[in-house]
Amino acid sequence: MREENGHTYPVRVTIDPTETKATANGPVFSNEPGTTSINGNTLSWKWMLDSWSMTVSSETTAQLVKHYLSTVHTGTIKKIQ
Repeated sequence: MREENGHTYPVRVTIDPTETKATANGPVFSNEPGTTSINGNTLSWKWMLDSWSMTVSSETTAQLVKHYLSTVHTGTIKKIQ
């Protein structure tokens, strides 16, 4: 993910098989789980002050966005098994 100030960090997103729960995990923060909602090809969840959204762009990639207070972090993630 890329912060507004240009710093980058890796993030792992885990989605349960029923697609009703997601968790984001990275070195800047610990687990950020939440109950998901799906709108078209976008899966979203909230954890405390963070709002996450993941929009599928192909079978193996998605655009990830994290809103935290007034900041926005963005990135592209790849599907792994």
